[in-house]
Amino acid sequence: MGWCFETEDEIVPGQYHMAAHDTDENLIVEKRFVVE
Repeated sequence: MGWCFETEDEIVPGQYHMAAHDTDENLIVEKRFVVE
C-alpha cells in the first residue's frame, strides 16, 4: 500500500489515513501520515 504524487501541485497539506481490510472486514494494514 502506498501513496504517489505525480506533481508537487497534487500535494495537499493535511492528515491522511489509509487502511486495507480483508473480505471479512478484518484490518490487514493501516497507515497514517501528515503532509505539511
